[in-house]
Amino acid sequence: MYNTTSPRPPIASPASRYTSPAFSSRYSSPAVASRYTSPNTPSTPSSYAPATPENYRLKRLSFSPETRKLDSTRSWRSRASQNGIRVDDDDDEDPDSDASFDANASFDTPLLPPFLTAPRRRALSYASENLPQTPPRNLHLAAHLRLKGSVTAPAHERRAFGLKSNLPDVDERLDEEPHCEPPHVSSHVSSSHCSSCAVASKQLALLSPCTHALCPACLTSALNIVDQLSMSCVVCRATVTTFGLVRAPPSPTLEQSFLLPFSPPSSPSPSASAADQDPVVLRIDNVPWDITPPAILAFLGVPPSSGARAHVLLDRLGKTLSHAFVELPSEAAARSVLRGEHRAAPVLGAGRRARAVTLTRSSQPALMAAIFPSWAGAFDGPAPSLAGVAHPSLPGALEGGLMREAELTDLLWLMRAQDARFVKAPALPFYALASILAKFPTDRDSRVFWGAGLRDLLYDVAFAAVQVLRARGDEALVKEVVRTALGCRAFTEQQLRGLSEFDAPSPGGSESGSGSGADRDEDEDEFHARYEEQRGMTHAYAPPASPCRAYEALPAAPEPLPAPAPAPAPAQEATDADADAGVRMSELAREFGVERELVEALVLRLGMGSASASA
Repeated sequence: MYNTTSPRPPIASPASRYTSPAFSSRYSSPAVASRYTSPNTPSTPSSYAPATPENYRLKRLSFSPETRKLDSTRSWRSRASQNGIRVDDDDDEDPDSDASFDANASFDTPLLPPFLTAPRRRALSYASENLPQTPPRNLHLAAHLRLKGSVTAPAHERRAFGLKSNLPDVDERLDEEPHCEPPHVSSHVSSSHCSSCAVASKQLALLSPCTHALCPACLTSALNIVDQLSMSCVVCRATVTTFGLVRAPPSPTLEQSFLLPFSPPSSPSPSASAADQDPVVLRIDNVPWDITPPAILAFLGVPPSSGARAHVLLDRLGKTLSHAFVELPSEAAARSVLRGEHRAAPVLGAGRRARAVTLTRSSQPALMAAIFPSWAGAFDGPAPSLAGVAHPSLPGALEGGLMREAELTDLLWLMRAQDARFVKAPALPFYALASILAKFPTDRDSRVFWGAGLRDLLYDVAFAAVQVLRARGDEALVKEVVRTALGCRAFTEQQLRGLSEFDAPSPGGSESGSGSGADRDEDEDEFHARYEEQRGMTHAYAPPASPCRAYEALPAAPEPLPAPAPAPAPAQEATDADADAGVRMSELAREFGVERELVEALVLRLGMGSASASA
């Protein structure tokens, strides 16, 4: 709209004179146009100056390089002041800054009209020719982020040359003598057989680090031991870290057997033969509470006459422990039991107390530690040892001894009290006493760990147990306890003589069985079994047999008969007979490693038995 009162014609706005349509459409907004437009300037597009040659000439002059920026700035500022347009002084602003490239600039803020007389150039901050700087490498972070096989993995180390050979320097000129490898006795069975039961299996479990191979049955039995924190090898008792299943190698064919290397025959070492003579110990887990040693032997199919012995363990209150032990005379018998050749199913007991049990190999130290739990030291086989006991604990271990007297007194109370709360079978305390008598260490080194007081108390408990059993009428258990007590070498000769009185058959039993030959044969078999057991237990302490006793003398040439001597008197004959009998008894005692009084007691018992049988 034009002012009609003013005699002067309207002057075009500087924005319409110096701004091109491209710049106006890009950098101008309606708000800017409404803010900086003069009241005298029309707001319609028709108010702009017409496109005349004069206007084009002015534009070419404004964009020409001869026109300075300072003159243009002063001209439009003067024209703005003439038209009443307020323009802020931007001398305090940075002339090099550019608002269009500011990241913090808001697009909602109205922009000033671009009164530019030169084309827009790039900011100096973005036209820097400096190269980018890479930060130093973080070695700690690179070590954590390193991935094997990726592009960031370090290169493989170069192979080191010049390695020295570890082979010995062999002189080829000394290769004239024949060489043979020394015989090697392997302590393990073949890889196709189980190391525990020696059964052939197609799949075995190889234990680590002892490298023993077990069949699936023996491996399951070893895993079912509940009182062990870690799995132990049933052969060497070493701790097992892991195991893996392997297949047994196939046996060589007939053609391949001819290509096998020849090995010279090797004789077994003395240590291996001595180890075979020791009884093999097996462990039975998850046994019933009312189980007895005869029931265990019957379950395993081992006759008592074979020398096997079962041990059922009790605590001080009479509770039956969940595991028991069995001693077998040979390795072949132990493997036969582990294979289950004489039992139908692995279920021990009858009725509601029948349980599935597992059999594993054990050792003499484990058996001794179970029978004598109060011993503070260790066991070297059946003998107690102070290995592993700290020096400050040595006086306490020696003072405590092999057993405490309270253990024997508690056991005697359990034997006398038939209504004990935790005793599930009345015969279990007596079998526990038999186990103590059978495994009581009596060698010279073991006598240091028990004294005469413990020995006398053990004798008193055994004597009282026999009296209790005789009062109850259990003759089979009386013979078991007496036979085991007579085999204990810890007792003195007087104590053995007192126990041997209970081994005599009762008068009623002898009279009733005098007419029965089967009863006499059974008593004779029991006596021979007891005699063989005593001989086996005392074999280690007997002196070596003389050759003249071991073999009969060769027949010699007949010698001339001596002249007849005068007949001796009757008293002299009796004296000579007694002396001859004494010499024979001394020789027998020396040969079997027992006391002479024990031989005399056995001869007296045999004489009494023959006299009663003849009567």
